[in-house]
Amino acid sequence: MLSNPLQFGSWTPDAPDHENPGCTKAQNVIPRGPYGYGPFPDFSAFSTTPLSARCQGAISVPDTSGFTYPYAGDATKLYRLADTVWTDMSGATYNCPEDDSWEFVKYGSYVLACNISDDVQSLTIGSGTNFANHFTSTLTPKCRHMGIVKTFLVIGNVNEGGSLYPDRIRWSAEGDSQDMDQSATTLADFSDLPGDGGWVQKIIGGDYGVIFQERQISRMVFEGSPTVFRVDPLEQNRGALTPGGVIALGRSIFYLAPDGFFLFDGLQSQPIGDRKVNKYFFDNASENYNYRITSAIDYQNQVVLWSFCTTGNTTPDKILVYHWPSGWWAFANVTLDLIFNDLSKGTTLDGLDSLFASIDDVTPSLDSRVWSGGTLQVGGFNTSFNSGAFTGSNLAAVIETSARQLFPGYQTTVTGVEPLVDGGTLTAAVAPQLRLNDTASFGSAGSQTTEGIIKVAKSKSRYHRYQVNVAAGGTWKHAQGVKVEAVREGSR
Repeated sequence: MLSNPLQFGSWTPDAPDHENPGCTKAQNVIPRGPYGYGPFPDFSAFSTTPLSARCQGAISVPDTSGFTYPYAGDATKLYRLADTVWTDMSGATYNCPEDDSWEFVKYGSYVLACNISDDVQSLTIGSGTNFANHFTSTLTPKCRHMGIVKTFLVIGNVNEGGSLYPDRIRWSAEGDSQDMDQSATTLADFSDLPGDGGWVQKIIGGDYGVIFQERQISRMVFEGSPTVFRVDPLEQNRGALTPGGVIALGRSIFYLAPDGFFLFDGLQSQPIGDRKVNKYFFDNASENYNYRITSAIDYQNQVVLWSFCTTGNTTPDKILVYHWPSGWWAFANVTLDLIFNDLSKGTTLDGLDSLFASIDDVTPSLDSRVWSGGTLQVGGFNTSFNSGAFTGSNLAAVIETSARQLFPGYQTTVTGVEPLVDGGTLTAAVAPQLRLNDTASFGSAGSQTTEGIIKVAKSKSRYHRYQVNVAAGGTWKHAQGVKVEAVREGSR
């Protein structure tokens, strides 16, 4: 007989295996809440000319007409992407440290770039030949982090003339990001953050600013002269583990703290990884390479992605995936130097030449927004230093249930599994356990019959785990669970 459907639940590796309502493995899938999981597409490189070295930061920004321009930086250079070619736009030879990154922000018609060792750089979006020093004021601080709060450029974790102030924030003149000289008239000023919050790790801008330190989260609110900004510590003894682990979605900010994953709503933090993935992350992440953690938002699938290095690896090789409407988690095995919030690329006239034989053949017309790009997507850079997006074929997916008892108190002989997956090439396997402290080993994976059942070697036991595999490259949308072909046996 076939059982009622055993639904796949959220991947919860921190929960006990026995009667865990979730999954013990949800690999290379995107969680979709009560509807199960969808496929995770492979990364596909887009650029044909790479950066010179590992990418240490990237951004995509539109110009005033809406045309999209991507920018990126490695240890010594800053670049702009034109069609598929990364072009060196450096105004000098830079020295971005290995454990630091380039941070980029858009301010008006400028794209700005910073790291702790180099002068803040800027370039007019879509034009200009080289980046140049942005500040025209007497004071020209360097910084690790930037954000735009109202019309102020706010920088944090600063280097002022060789003196480091890791818990300081400084803001520009109102409406003038190039002027950092303190003035009661222009409102440019600074603040050494109160308390023992440690290094500034991230600045999230908007109508108000949110400042993440290592052990504190503060909000900066504009008050005008003479204080300019009021800084209110909202959370103490909790902050950001690493800058790349903080990512904003409107007024919601997802972040990785030293004690796990959280959502900050502007007033307080809510745990999202507790008893789900926190322990898994800290057990598997390479602490020495936390500075390689990056994050991004997949708006279409409503998930947050965190890329990190697992133990023994120096390049990020795993991505945690969080579905914010449902609280479900999954993971993907993808090796990339970084991920970031990207916009689809605009196509220049030179790029159109490679697509169409004649200008008369261009459809839609040249003034269509199709050629401007601007669609939100998750971008990344691979270890060959080329950029791209997750637009490849679907990765091979593996989903495993926890130890389940079809007939509590009785042994069960399992002879087949029907995966509730709406496409792809499917196989399945079963792992029996007579006792919970026995090692669970999956047998050979069987193939699907024309009736949809995957026959497995007869497996008599009290507990069973079920593994469903979807081959790489398959076309499918939903993996919901399994039905089990089984017979109840005696209690012994």
